Amino acid sequence: QGSVNEAFSFLSDRLEDSSYFLNSSLWIQRGLIHQQFKDTVEKDYKASVKLVDFVTRAEGTRIEINNWIREQSKGKVTDIIPFKEISSSARMIAVSGAYLRGRWQQTFDRRKSKQSVFFKDRYLTSTATTMFGNGVFNFLREEEFARFVGALARCCLS
Repeated sequence: QGSVNEAFSFLSDRLEDSSYFLNSSLWIQRGLIHQQFKDTVEKDYKASVKLVDFVTRAEGTRIEINNWIREQSKGKVTDIIPFKEISSSARMIAVSGAYLRGRWQQTFDRRKSKQSVFFKDRYLTSTATTMFGNGVFNFLREEEFARFVGALARCCLS
């Protein structure tokens, strides 16, 4: 049984050529990161670690993060972090995006979709068409995830 880090890395490697996208980054104040943590984040989670200066460049870092998000999302997500949302007291920001193109096992009934409030940030809202569905859905706890990925590797992906 491998660790959750190894399981995540294994699954990410197998999905790399599919219609799956996961990209993450940690933006950390320079001088506040241990090399072992950085290596684990980059190797096992395939995330970028960006060392920045929140203290003197908070607004510049915000722009840099927004540019990274725009680039990673191929222009689909822009200006996710609003003006002055990052202060000089920030020490780490985690950014993650995921995309999976596939078919739902149970499809949503379009007639049950409705307009709902969508929170762009803590101050800005808009409306968006929202899908609804009810059901019982399984989930995995962290230790179960490692066992699941190990079993998946033995059965299906080797």
